[in-house]
Amino acid sequence: MSEKLIQEINAIDRNAEEMAESVLKNPLLRSDLGEKSNMLEERLLDLADELEKIYPAAYETVADQVSEALLDLDFVQMETDMVSFRLGQVIEQQRSEDRD
Repeated sequence: MSEKLIQEINAIDRNAEEMAESVLKNPLLRSDLGEKSNMLEERLLDLADELEKIYPAAYETVADQVSEALLDLDFVQMETDMVSFRLGQVIEQQRSEDRD
C-alpha cells in the first residue's frame, strides 16, 4: 500500500517540476496550468497525509520531495520568490547564462 502512495507522490512530483519549469520559460502558461496545479496540490496533500498516518517512516523518506513539489505547484499557480531548491537552481543557471 505504501508503495502505491509513494509511486503516485513521485508522479505528481515529476509533473510539478515539469510544470514549474514550463511556467518559468513561459509565464503565460500559468493561467493554462493553474487548475491542474490546484488539483495536483490537493491530491499530493491527501497522499502525504495518508502516508504519514499509515506509514510514518515511509513518509519521512518522501517529505522533502513533497515539500519541493508543493513549492513547484505554488510557483505554477502564482509568481513567487519562494521556489523549490531545484527550480532555484534552474533560475540561477539561467542568470549565469544570461551574464555570459
